[in-house]
Amino acid sequence: MSGASTAAAVNRIAAGLITGILVIAAGILFVGFYLLFPAHAHAFALLLIGMVAVVFAAIAYLFESFSRRPTYQRTTAWGFYAFGFAVLLLTLGLNPTGYLSLAQQLVGVVVTLLFLAGSIAGIAWRYRSAASVPPREAGRAAWRASTPQSAFDYPTAHSPTAPVTPPATSGKTPPSGGGA
Repeated sequence: MSGASTAAAVNRIAAGLITGILVIAAGILFVGFYLLFPAHAHAFALLLIGMVAVVFAAIAYLFESFSRRPTYQRTTAWGFYAFGFAVLLLTLGLNPTGYLSLAQQLVGVVVTLLFLAGSIAGIAWRYRSAASVPPREAGRAAWRASTPQSAFDYPTAHSPTAPVTPPATSGKTPPSGGGA
């Protein structure tokens, strides 16, 4: 193995290991949230777990910027995203403890669906903008590889309406504008 491939293998292993540790820590935190609340308030624990999972998804998404190949971070972000919204929607829709009123359930579901729609719109915008990067980079590379043109080579420099500059005078002073 060469040095570059060894470093890449170590980076993949480290990224997977860190991701695994974070997922296990999040699982322990979620179990702790669930056990922290009394039995009649487990719905609130589930809502908290869902919200924290969505926050973890946002954090994992931001960590994508630290890697050239953010496969583990992207997978973790999608997993937390799906888990968080599934827990939120199921908890609000099913009301497992019966502690939420119908109005609270409806408001919670509507707010969660609006947040879900907004985040899906943001995801679509992000992927569309990411897809437009390679064509722009190809254009930039072609522009950098081309030889720069002189300002006098542009078509407007040779147009009949272009101002004509008088030839430079050799050592003579320009005529004065009027006698004194």
